[in-house]
Amino acid sequence: MKNTLAHIRARLPWERLFILCAVAGLSLGAAAQDKSGRHLAHIQASKSVRVCIWPDYYSITYRNPKTQTLSGIDIDLAQELGKDLGASVEFVDSSFAKLVDDLTQDRCDVAMFAVGITPARQEKLRFTQAHLASDIYAVVSKTNRRIKDWADIDKPETVVAVAKGTLHEPVMKDKLKAAKLLVLDTPFAREQEVQS
Repeated sequence: MKNTLAHIRARLPWERLFILCAVAGLSLGAAAQDKSGRHLAHIQASKSVRVCIWPDYYSITYRNPKTQTLSGIDIDLAQELGKDLGASVEFVDSSFAKLVDDLTQDRCDVAMFAVGITPARQEKLRFTQAHLASDIYAVVSKTNRRIKDWADIDKPETVVAVAKGTLHEPVMKDKLKAAKLLVLDTPFAREQEVQS
């Protein structure tokens, strides 16, 4: 990764803000659309930055169900952002399905949970330059003999589960012609459905 945390710390404070958000593939959302600087002025006056997170995204933004402790790259980056802004960080639970409303309705100043850039989101939000990229992968057990590639998935007897509001939802709606698409509210529900 070109921009490690050490590399980012060497940058100017506002340059770091944009790099920090870009490192996690994040949206600056309403904060970036606000040409008047209202969000920045609010952050500076309140000494607090509200960061929308989706705490079900293991290693990105995750809340341990036993300890309620947050961890992941976006949690670390949000803390660094707070330091750069001289502000405390207030984490606001969100989701991909609520992302646009949470940002445009001023529930948070920035979203940090590896938000994918989609045309629908770009109509409402401003994104930093994408820094992380990943593809969509199908996951099957090693013992699965039926599914070897994508063509094996798009069959009438197959159910594909995706989390609501994620990048995967519109992609699978577009790509799947025969398989049944099941849209669930959380990644946990998605995994439970697949395992059942």
